[in-house]
Amino acid sequence: MQLWEIILIIVAIAFVILTIYLLITVKKLSSTLDKLDKIVTENSSSITSIVRNVDSITTDTKDIVSKVGNAVNKADKIAGFIKADQLPDQAVNFKKAIDIAGIVFTGIRFIKGIVDKRRMKKLLKTAAKR
Repeated sequence: MQLWEIILIIVAIAFVILTIYLLITVKKLSSTLDKLDKIVTENSSSITSIVRNVDSITTDTKDIVSKVGNAVNKADKIAGFIKADQLPDQAVNFKKAIDIAGIVFTGIRFIKGIVDKRRMKKLLKTAAKR
């Protein structure tokens, strides 16, 4: 037997092993997709209900955040008309408090967005488990 024949046999064996491995992988993937299809079919009404609830919660949250943002902007505009050097100390402190409140509301909006995303992931995970 020559060297090229031995190399050809080794390549053929490697090809057969690779083909078997790929067939096993495809079979497992097919099984997983069948299970996923079954889960989605069984829980489609639950998933639809969860998504509808999340949409309404998100819409309500956006409305509330928008209203709070508008209130902060209006307070900021009112405070902006008054020059800080013409104000007594209490008014200067009030303007600072309004500025801080705006920052706090921005932080709350950011945190609320993160919390909403986590809740959505948990809801979808729970629905997938059912």
